[in-house]
Amino acid sequence: MNTRSSATGLLPAVVLLFAFPGAVAGQSTLPTLARLEALRLNAVDGDVPARYSRTVSRNVAIALAKRVADCRGLLGAAAPRPAIVLAILDETDWPRVTDRAYGVPHHSTADSPYVIVMPQSWRAAPMYAGVRAQLAGALGADEVDRFVHLIALHEVGHLLTNAALNTTTQEIRTRYPLWYGEFTANYFADACLAPHSEEGAFHRRGVAALAAIPRQRFTTLDDAGRVLIEKDPSGRPYILTEAGRLNFARYQGFTAHMAGRLRDAGVGTARVVEIVRQQWARPGRQGTDVLVKDFAVIAPGWNEWLIEQGAIAGPRIGAGSGGEHGPNWRGRQFGRVPRGTRGGRGQSGRSRSTGSTRMARRAGGRQAARAAAASRLPAAAVEPRSLGETS
Repeated sequence: MNTRSSATGLLPAVVLLFAFPGAVAGQSTLPTLARLEALRLNAVDGDVPARYSRTVSRNVAIALAKRVADCRGLLGAAAPRPAIVLAILDETDWPRVTDRAYGVPHHSTADSPYVIVMPQSWRAAPMYAGVRAQLAGALGADEVDRFVHLIALHEVGHLLTNAALNTTTQEIRTRYPLWYGEFTANYFADACLAPHSEEGAFHRRGVAALAAIPRQRFTTLDDAGRVLIEKDPSGRPYILTEAGRLNFARYQGFTAHMAGRLRDAGVGTARVVEIVRQQWARPGRQGTDVLVKDFAVIAPGWNEWLIEQGAIAGPRIGAGSGGEHGPNWRGRQFGRVPRGTRGGRGQSGRSRSTGSTRMARRAGGRQAARAAAASRLPAAAVEPRSLGETS
């Protein structure tokens, strides 16, 4: 995550959730190597040096530093490897390095080198109680911090995106919707875990748990930024409420699930780098519709799946001629057929059903579609419409 406000400059001075660029608007205390070294913490030397609090296990520091080191070389010759120092801090050392609320993984903005700051444990981070409970239900209470530590790879994902485009996360924010930088970071994090099957499957289970958080106030991709700038009825920033933190965690889970599905469709890192560079070469700010379409070209069913999840808007049913898909198109992904058809045939020649019969058929069709989808989804799959309509 970077340490600046959103591209629009509308973010209030609030602490954001895990792995999200732009923690506090205005002046802030940024993590730097000098501040970290001044604490004289325990150290692990290597390709990615680690500094860790005395209460942190050395084995944890060594293992995570190795994962970060492997991940930073993911793009090979396609982009320079970012220089990184890893910091794993307890609640005592944390405020001496950064002004972020304890528990928020993030990275510094300057490559001198970049400092990735990770919490020792979310047990000491009450702001994450709801999110932690969601993860504990899927992974087990003792495994939540293992998942949290893997968020370090998401931070590396931001730095890899920056390296591929020769820019900064702040500049990316001015060109793309908020969700997109999280999606690319999650894509690279998932790719970094691919060689480690058990760890990768574990990470995907955690992602699925976040994506399965019950519907929240904001759910479409375009609404992701609103989680950060809206207020609740009392005037308190929404992101500081329990609902807001869960809402943001769900966006992280869903964009990570998007990334995993793209990789499972065979879209490799070289192709993703090519696409993001093509997008970056376009002038001006780009919208969600354009960005998702770029991937739809190489991943059949991509747009239809996002529509089914409620992440983007679909064609209006029955409007006009229905465009290239016809008037009743809702998407063929995962065994679904156009609404009002059976076996690929249209409604012509059949009488209209009564309201109750139509509802029963649709419910049955949805159940069949979900069953068909489940047989093809990866381990991190979530229920269809894991992103519902906005409230």
